[in-house]
Amino acid sequence: METVQIQTLNGSLRKLIGNLEKSSYYFKKQQIYRGVMVGKELWQEIPEVLELLAAHIEEINGEEPVIDMNGVLLCLQSIQEAQEEGDYVLLSDLYELQLMPALVSVQERIAAALGVMVDEKNLQKNVKYCAKRNSQLLYSILSDSVIKECLESNTLSDSGMDAVISLVEKCMASGYVVEPTSSGYLTMSIQEKGHPFYLHTNGQIVGEAVLQAEEWLAQEKMSYTFYGLGMGYPYLEMLTMDDNITVKVIEMNRELLILAFVFAPLWMLFQDERFELVYDPTGHRLEHMQLGLDEENGFFIFYPALHGIKKMQDRERLESYFMEESSVRIHSRNMLGNFKKNIAVTSGNIQDLREKIQNRDVIIAAAGPSLDRNMMTLKERGKDTVLLAVGTVLQKLLRAGIRPDYVIMIDSGQPAYRQIQGLEDCNIPLIFLSTVYSKIPKEYQGEKYILCQQGFAPAERLAEQHGWQTVESGGSVATTALDLCLRLSAKRIIFVGLDLAFTGGVDHAGDTAYQTEVAKDTGIMVQGVNGKEIMTGKNLKIYLDWMEHRLEMRTEEERNVNVIDATEGGAVKAGMKHTTLKAALMET
Repeated sequence: METVQIQTLNGSLRKLIGNLEKSSYYFKKQQIYRGVMVGKELWQEIPEVLELLAAHIEEINGEEPVIDMNGVLLCLQSIQEAQEEGDYVLLSDLYELQLMPALVSVQERIAAALGVMVDEKNLQKNVKYCAKRNSQLLYSILSDSVIKECLESNTLSDSGMDAVISLVEKCMASGYVVEPTSSGYLTMSIQEKGHPFYLHTNGQIVGEAVLQAEEWLAQEKMSYTFYGLGMGYPYLEMLTMDDNITVKVIEMNRELLILAFVFAPLWMLFQDERFELVYDPTGHRLEHMQLGLDEENGFFIFYPALHGIKKMQDRERLESYFMEESSVRIHSRNMLGNFKKNIAVTSGNIQDLREKIQNRDVIIAAAGPSLDRNMMTLKERGKDTVLLAVGTVLQKLLRAGIRPDYVIMIDSGQPAYRQIQGLEDCNIPLIFLSTVYSKIPKEYQGEKYILCQQGFAPAERLAEQHGWQTVESGGSVATTALDLCLRLSAKRIIFVGLDLAFTGGVDHAGDTAYQTEVAKDTGIMVQGVNGKEIMTGKNLKIYLDWMEHRLEMRTEEERNVNVIDATEGGAVKAGMKHTTLKAALMET
């Protein structure tokens, strides 16, 4: 087969396999209408593919056959019968288990023959459509001469093609690689510490893109802003599925943009006025962007693209945001159910807590391993000092004869209940996030205070209706407690058990609900209070960064609050004074 014929078959197979993935996925979700509509496209594509396969079957099969045309025809007959019977479960199975494997085997052979080639027509389309929408972006990615040729000629000159290939080779030499997949689409990988991180699957590209698109569309925003372009596949599916949304994508990595311009069908995005691509090489736009969600707008992360961020500070900020946003997204259904039940529970609110916290020392007892070192010193606290315990250590403190003034809980999952199981009648006032596991406020006796968190729209609306302050959760109970005490103008905030590192090889204090031995080397090190580096986990590092950023961004009023780390172990926290608990308690 000539190269042109192989490329034609490759394109036809790619489209057919993609639609098979889509149709099968929709039938599995019982979205019958969508599955049938995609099926109509399938039957328009199948004759062309069969004709090409039949014409070149001997060349395709060679000495080691990969496809049996008679088997394909029998499969198509079964598919037609399933369609006529309206048996969509069987139809999905026939697509996925019989027809797709046969076509994929051909596609894999073609991929081996073609490798990765510059599709000149695709590149020209990308350039032409981008030039109409954002010429400044275009000229920051490709050379003037290549752009001029793409705009003025139907083909690239030898020197123009050499320039494109040279640009691609430089990207690949820097660790950014484009690879073929079994579905005919291309994927990219980013080499990091000797390991390739893929931006898209090596298998069902379209199926993956549809899954990602539906996940984001389920957030029901009108305007979506993303970090990370990749090859753009999920954004195309989003715009196809919903005619009412807009999609803006920000990308900081020039190499990834170059490869996308050369190899991805970006023109399909650029032709839609609802799509915008922003190149942010310095990270300046992201730095000044308010990351978050509201009723109409949402900022989301295309997570694999984070490996392409060269400035670690920017990467860590986006990773931190992703962990918080994805946690809300993953648990949103459960959180909403919790919220509806929790607001029906009789409780006070953050305004009621102000007079109890304002101008008083607050000790926040977290669950880090170092709590075992100085926990008994908590008995020496003054009567006017408030002891606020995270739920994880409540039972531990009570068993030691230490009675907190408040306990704070935020987790939305069922396992959180074991933190207070058997202590429902201990009558220690409970401070709880509006989305905490609903059984906790329901069963817990005594005073209760609800907190409405930022980033969860129903809680924000409730707070606005009642004129309550909101809190930033930061993703953990300790970060929530810090934010709360800053907003309530405590005199001093004194942390104990706030290791944010694996002190002694464990991540929690002993005799708590969650002590876990840490055996795996995470490779993430932070400065320890003992002057040596100490290992931590990704989530703990994110909480550490969040706290340091929160302290750095304090308001003028909040800067009057002295924040002290009396953990006596773990990581150094910028913005906190490090001392012993005994010394902190002796200060006036």
